[in-house]
Amino acid sequence: MDMLLTHQWQRLLEIQRIQTELIQQLASREDPGDPRATGPDHGAQL
Repeated sequence: MDMLLTHQWQRLLEIQRIQTELIQQLASREDPGDPRATGPDHGAQL
């Protein structure tokens, strides 16, 4: 039982690490040619 819980915790930590990496990759993405991604109207509907 203890080994199963340890394995589940390891998997959870691995999933969280992957999610963190993906979020950081998304946050670092920047496309200056995309008017939706920059400027004061960021996210605004036209």
